[in-house]
Amino acid sequence: MNHGEPSKTGIIGAMDEEVATLIASLTEERAQTVAGMVFHEGRLDGTDVVVVRCNVGKVNAAMRCAAVTRHIVQQSRSRVPWYE
Repeated sequence: MNHGEPSKTGIIGAMDEEVATLIASLTEERAQTVAGMVFHEGRLDGTDVVVVRCNVGKVNAAMRCAAVTRHIVQQSRSRVPWYE
């Protein structure tokens, strides 16, 4: 459900090699560190994205997924009913 607001896509990679190419390809790239996680925001092929690296493992991926979702929601200042 978009409610007319711009959307962002979250991209999570397990290793530096996975996210380095994506980060290098971002236009309008800016980085923000929150709770020890570096969120790289920018545009990738015309799409607003947030790229973040986690470590290998399902638990790390789940934690980063929750963190990037929170980051996107806070940045858009929209309310997501299932996230409250």
